[in-house]
Amino acid sequence: MPSIRSSLQSRLMARVIMTATVFLCFICIVAWGEAYIEFDEFGTHIVQPITGWYSKTLSADEVRIEYQDLCDGILYLNTKATGYSDIFNLTAGSFSGSHTADAYSLSREIELSGGGEMHAVTYASNTVTEVTFGASEGSLSQSIDFGNAGVDSGVSIYIYFKDPVPGWLEIFYNGDDAEIHAFARAFGLSQAQATSLYRGGALGLIGELSRFGYSATDVVNLALTRGLSYLEELLGKLSGGYVPGVIDRAARKFGIPWAHAKTLFNETDDHLFVSAVRSSKDYAGFIGNLLGWTVAGRMLASGDGILAASQPAGGGAAVGSSASFIAEKTLVKVGESIRFAFKLLHPANHGLVFTDPWLKPYLSLTKVQSDGSIMALGGYYGYILFQLNPQTGEYFSYLDTSDLAPGVYDAYLSVRNPRNDIQADSRVRIKIRDPIYTYYWGG
Repeated sequence: MPSIRSSLQSRLMARVIMTATVFLCFICIVAWGEAYIEFDEFGTHIVQPITGWYSKTLSADEVRIEYQDLCDGILYLNTKATGYSDIFNLTAGSFSGSHTADAYSLSREIELSGGGEMHAVTYASNTVTEVTFGASEGSLSQSIDFGNAGVDSGVSIYIYFKDPVPGWLEIFYNGDDAEIHAFARAFGLSQAQATSLYRGGALGLIGELSRFGYSATDVVNLALTRGLSYLEELLGKLSGGYVPGVIDRAARKFGIPWAHAKTLFNETDDHLFVSAVRSSKDYAGFIGNLLGWTVAGRMLASGDGILAASQPAGGGAAVGSSASFIAEKTLVKVGESIRFAFKLLHPANHGLVFTDPWLKPYLSLTKVQSDGSIMALGGYYGYILFQLNPQTGEYFSYLDTSDLAPGVYDAYLSVRNPRNDIQADSRVRIKIRDPIYTYYWGG
């Protein structure tokens, strides 16, 4: 059978070698009806039994089709490339042959017997080559070099084969489209999945990870469930020379998957992540330090001990936001004291209370002027510290109003998010009025 010319082989060799580095690592034979697909160092090989009719369109760098009909079959091939097109029809009592095509050349060999006809017509650069044959038996050997210098695209072939009794069709091909199609068939993927994984480098990862005991199926499943980036990171860790970093330390210290630790790292400031890993004792504390704990206060005047409301402390609380729930009361007479109290809760699990005797929350008081402006107050009113009740986990403080004039005041709670420097401010608006005096008039 005429071979494809050597210049084409040299151009295709690099691509064949790249494909071989992957597929030499494994040989897959997968069911496809009664057919099978085989991957090897030569590309993709489909063996398709024909009983009835079969049609298919292939796009590849190079395609070779071998066929055999046993009784009154029909074969139709339509080949198209950038520099030429070809139409081939064959009917006979029985026939066999081959058809090889790429962007630069076309060759075929046919033998027929039992009476039949063959017709081939090739169009290229204003030239038409036509072959017609009809006899009880005969053969044809044809090879055409189109000399399409600089043409890089491959060929597309439409196949129609009809045989009333079992015949055989074998297809050998390579190229992106062909490999994507075979990839999809081999692993039961949709065309979209196969295209995404193939173009994302899955075949290369299959070859690389096979050195570490991962099968092709393992790699494909991991790519579908965890993504190609996970496989690339996995390969990096397995390839040696890998230095564990803060993500590895977080995964090991808190017993979480490496991919989850990487997600948290990507969504967090780098310095905050490092600080949280270093200072947190467990996963609950780690998440609290990353996401910000919650300031939660109780309406102490009700005496029911129910959490009235909450808001984030760090990474969420806005200056000037209402937080009256941390105050026992907000309307008092001059001289009355006001008790402030709150707890720090885990943002996701309010059953986890954070306590740290080194945490120094404080209140600062400002006077709201008649025109709405704010006047800061110094001395005692600028820095009123909270104390910690270690039994209840509650931070508390008292505001003495004895030296305050009647009016409207804003008390700001400042608390640093545990173990990091994110500060949250919560505002409580307080109204102070004159005390009520009772006068007695004697007679």
